Amino acid sequence: MTVSEAVPSFKGGWGHANGLVNIRVAEPLADLAAVRDRLAIEQVIMSYGWCIDERQFDVLRELITEDMAFTGCIASVEPFDPLVGREVFVPWLEAFMATREDQFRHNLGNIVVTEQTATDATAVAYLTLTSSTVEGSRILATAFYRLALVKRGDFWQISAMYGGFDCQF
Repeated sequence: MTVSEAVPSFKGGWGHANGLVNIRVAEPLADLAAVRDRLAIEQVIMSYGWCIDERQFDVLRELITEDMAFTGCIASVEPFDPLVGREVFVPWLEAFMATREDQFRHNLGNIVVTEQTATDATAVAYLTLTSSTVEGSRILATAFYRLALVKRGDFWQISAMYGGFDCQF
């Protein structure tokens, strides 16, 4: 994945219209090992959200590569500064979450693996980010994630992630 400095234009289907999302379904899985990998890929993506919500940053470190790059934008707003490297991204996220009194829930769904080999994969997923307090719950934001994953040994990790947020939160 590359880092784009362009500010995307916001309209329906803005991810695809700006070249950030290209939906295609990966080739049919050839064997049981590929099926196991597909399930593992989906589990890593969903575990990413759980780790943030439950503030299990030690586990999050296991889900991302040492050189993982997190990029993205909030629609119609300047792209946010890229966060490159596990030891940049995780401490940034820990500091951000430490400022929050509410309970986040990263609801990740509509996961589509768009490419998959024995060692690399790309996927997209929707995010509905909710916030809860004792007073109630609300939707904070919706977004899409575009992810690159690599297989290291028997374990899949996120190597790059683009977050396309539909609004500020």
